[in-house]
Amino acid sequence: MSKAQLETFYQEVLQDKALQERFKPLTERENVVALVMQIGRERNYNFSIEEVEAKVDEWNTYDSEQELNNELLESIAGGITVNGICFSWSFN
Repeated sequence: MSKAQLETFYQEVLQDKALQERFKPLTERENVVALVMQIGRERNYNFSIEEVEAKVDEWNTYDSEQELNNELLESIAGGITVNGICFSWSFN
């Protein structure tokens, strides 16, 4: 159930420019996870920190065999582009 809620939350972020703006200044994985958890609680979502960590990691990875396209280059340069929306953060 909570994985489905996390996916619903993610789709909500993709559709909401104000939510996207809250993520833009974040550069640390822990801060992204904390903000997802905070906003999720505010909106009555129920997902675990472990699920959020796994999803954030998934958002920030790519298949090394993919062709280097603009989306992938943006991802490597410190952000991730999903469905035309760029989220910028990097993990040290």
